[in-house]
Amino acid sequence: MKGNPTLNDVTEMADVSIATVSRVLNQNGYVSSENRLKIEAAITKLGYRGRSSNKTFKRKKAG
Repeated sequence: MKGNPTLNDVTEMADVSIATVSRVLNQNGYVSSENRLKIEAAITKLGYRGRSSNKTFKRKKAG
């Protein structure tokens, strides 16, 4: 694999939807323990780290 692993790489390896991976990463919503384990294994195997640009930053309003 070239470059950093992507969210799509995780979904393909774990054979789940992007929404399911997102729920695991954000610890939000129900995910079966079977799917959670598959996703966590894929994240570890691929070395997925996410993108720092996805983090929410507070912006100060001008004025």
